[in-house]
Amino acid sequence: SHYDGAGLHRRIDAGAGASSPYHSANTTVAVRRIRAGSELLAKYGDYWIPDLDGVSVTLSHLVQEADRFLQKDYVPFVRSSLSPSSDDLKEALWQFTVNFPVPISEANGNQAMTNLPSKYSWKEVEAMYFQKQEEKKQQQQECQSSDRKDGIEQSCTNPDFSVDGDDNDDSNFEFNKNHKPNMDNPHSLVQSFFREREYMRSLDWLYEYGYCQDHLRPGLSTIPQAGRGAFAARDLPANTVVGFA
Repeated sequence: SHYDGAGLHRRIDAGAGASSPYHSANTTVAVRRIRAGSELLAKYGDYWIPDLDGVSVTLSHLVQEADRFLQKDYVPFVRSSLSPSSDDLKEALWQFTVNFPVPISEANGNQAMTNLPSKYSWKEVEAMYFQKQEEKKQQQQECQSSDRKDGIEQSCTNPDFSVDGDDNDDSNFEFNKNHKPNMDNPHSLVQSFFREREYMRSLDWLYEYGYCQDHLRPGLSTIPQAGRGAFAARDLPANTVVGFA
């Protein structure tokens, strides 16, 4: 934010207390392609998240723990223990896992399980798993090819590049868990469901239920001692909803 009193003296002018001198927060820019229909969320940190029944406890390390459980434990178990053709059994086991009747709490140490994609069938989860494995393999191949081309000798194995059953990422997982979790991992299975399924709306849905938020622009108020004000950015017909809190 920037400090600008809008021409008002904080100790002399009566209107100084009516508005904040801090304004123009840093502009948010997209660091990657955002598909139409994606919901944009503000990050306020982790530990405001309540411990409520039926609510995903999306603390960074718990999301990563859920992803590690799926990719390193659950999927390999299903693939090694069940026949590829036993779709009904796989689905039944998945529903049993995500709906297991144990109270979710920090004391029980099972809050990570609230982040499993329980709204989706096992077929959808498995399809996403294979998609992410293929993306990781392609990225690893591109990394190795780039290294050979540039004459650079370095390992391309890290949490983002680890593939199907690769044990090399265990230490990286613990490092991330204890220090700075990688919450921007494009190959995370759990994050993919949050990012690509939970926070996506169709354009038809947006046209019907979405709201325009650019009707207003900020500026210095035309009213003396009022500080800053909001101005119409375009002609607004009667009964137009101007903004939303």
